[in-house]
Formats: sequence, structure tokens, C-alpha cells
Amino acid sequence: MVQFSEDFLSWTLLQTTTGLWSYDIENNLMSWNEAVFQIHGLDQDFEPSLNAMTELFIAEYQEFLKTSIDNAIELGKPWDLELKIQTPSGVTKWLHSIGRAIREDDKTIRLES
Repeated sequence: MVQFSEDFLSWTLLQTTTGLWSYDIENNLMSWNEAVFQIHGLDQDFEPSLNAMTELFIAEYQEFLKTSIDNAIELGKPWDLELKIQTPSGVTKWLHSIGRAIREDDKTIRLES
């Protein structure tokens, strides 16, 4: 039943084009679900990182995202932003990014969005 639930959730997220990502700060490891690759028009062999992800957004929106991520890491503040990207094929899209900091002992250990 657990496998069915996980498969169904993955399918639902893909059908609704809901991207999820996680960034492990200590290990500098970013993970994306399939929908994030799809949203950004990227192949699955693209290796996501915090910097690479930020650069996928149109320049005028990058600073909003960087500031929000910095505030999440330093202060544990969540974010809720409307940001614009342009895919490699030239398609412009608006994204709604909601994110949070996961903290242990007053230190952010992971970001999720």
C-alpha cells in the first residue's frame, strides 16, 4: 500500500506539473522531482545545484529568490514568490515558489520547495 501511495503521489505531482525540490545544506546536495525538470525544460541528466537553479530564472527575479533563500538559511524564514523563467527552448513561464527551511537546534539543515 505504501508503494501505491508513493507512486500515486508522484503521478499526481507530474500530472499537475507540481515541482518539488530539496536542498541538503550540509552535503550541498539538491534533489528535484521529475516535474521540476519538465517545468524548466531540462533533461534528467541536468545536475541541479542551488546556483544552477537560481540562474534558470530571468535575471530580474534571481535576486528575489537569492534573498529569500538566504533568509531561509540564516533565519528560517519561509518564502512565497511569483517568479519568471525562460526555458532553453525560449518559452517564458511564471512560477509560484513556496519554500521552507527545515531546522535543527536553530540551524537550517535543509530547504524544501
